[in-house]
Amino acid sequence: MGTKIGPKLVFDHMMIYQVLSDDMLWEKVPELLPLRVEGEATHHNIVEKVLRATKNCNSCSTVRAVVKPFQTKLGELLEALQGGDSGELDNFINYISVRRGYRPAVILVYYVGSDGTTKKLEL
Repeated sequence: MGTKIGPKLVFDHMMIYQVLSDDMLWEKVPELLPLRVEGEATHHNIVEKVLRATKNCNSCSTVRAVVKPFQTKLGELLEALQGGDSGELDNFINYISVRRGYRPAVILVYYVGSDGTTKKLEL
């Protein structure tokens, strides 16, 4: 039985937070290991700066703001993998498909490139 093809998926800051909370991410997608230290730090910062913040916190961040630097590095890495050998993104796509319960027809990753422009990556 094959994997059901579903609608497109926008891999946004909340999806990034969800996968960073999964300890199995690095084992299932070893291509992302260069980002592990920063990914774990990003997850820690989300928990500490956003989720545990008090209602009266004036300097609190949002999940989007905390994830943004990691999202840029992730987007750049995925783009580099996409341009490399075929199959380098298979583990990432399979991981997302298992988490969602279907294979998205397209996985869209938006990120701000090092030149400051918004980039769109279609996987």
